[in-house]
Amino acid sequence: MIEIGRRIRSLREERGATQAELAVALEMTDESVISKIENGVRGLAAAELAGMCNFLGVRSDAIVFGATTGEPAGALLRAESSADAQRVVERMEEAFADLRYVRALVES
Repeated sequence: MIEIGRRIRSLREERGATQAELAVALEMTDESVISKIENGVRGLAAAELAGMCNFLGVRSDAIVFGATTGEPAGALLRAESSADAQRVVERMEEAFADLRYVRALVES
C-alpha cells in the first residue's frame, strides 16, 4: 500500500496537481483522504483507482506495479547481471504485496 501511495503522489506531482484537485476529481469531500492514500494509511477502492488513472492519465499498472507507459510489468523484474538479483527479488516481493492488495480490492 505504501508503494502504491508513493506512486500516486509522484504521478500527481509530475502533473502539477494538488491533493485537493485530485480529491475533487474523485468526488471526495475531504482532501485528507488523498493524503492518507498517498501515505499508505488508507486503502484504495477499485473505483478510486479507476478515477485516479483517468485523472492522472495513466494505466492502472503504472499505479499498482510502477510500470511506465507501454512497459509490461514483467519488464520491471528483468536483471541485467547477477548483481541485480537482490533488486529483482525485492521488486518481486513488492509486486506480490501489490497483487495481494489488488486482490483484496476486488474481493471487497
